[in-house]
Amino acid sequence: MAFPGAELLEDADFSPVTRGEIARGVAALGVSAGEVLMVHVRLSALGWVVGGIDTVVRALRDVVGADGTLVAFCGWDDSPYHVAFWPRRWQTAYGELPGFDPAVSSARRDFGRFPERLRTWPGAVRSPHPEVGFARWVREPANRLTVAAVRGWIEGRFSGWG
Repeated sequence: MAFPGAELLEDADFSPVTRGEIARGVAALGVSAGEVLMVHVRLSALGWVVGGIDTVVRALRDVVGADGTLVAFCGWDDSPYHVAFWPRRWQTAYGELPGFDPAVSSARRDFGRFPERLRTWPGAVRSPHPEVGFARWVREPANRLTVAAVRGWIEGRFSGWG
């Protein structure tokens, strides 16, 4: 666990950001219960958040409520699609890369901490596309992302969110 530096602890004008503050701020933007909220989080822009990225996920869940959905673009952290342009030794090493598996393949690190945290949150699901992949969390199992919905979305027939 990280701890705030002495400069924050000693700054009488600084207050750490809480779950309630985040939830109230997002709600003030017009987000309400039952909505689908696609999020990119730059945690550093929030300041010191008590509980870190887990608090952010919980606060966003608080806002969308039991019938709402959280979505994050994830990509694939070690995507091999660009390797053909790399030196031979790198191509050889990437020959041992396991194939993409939506259940375990990590979200891209350069998309921040939120997509990976949402992807690994209990009850979250990930769409099956490695590059144009999303993690989605819903409380109610009936609202889960279906394979048929994802196929339709990829094929351009309808929204991927079913």
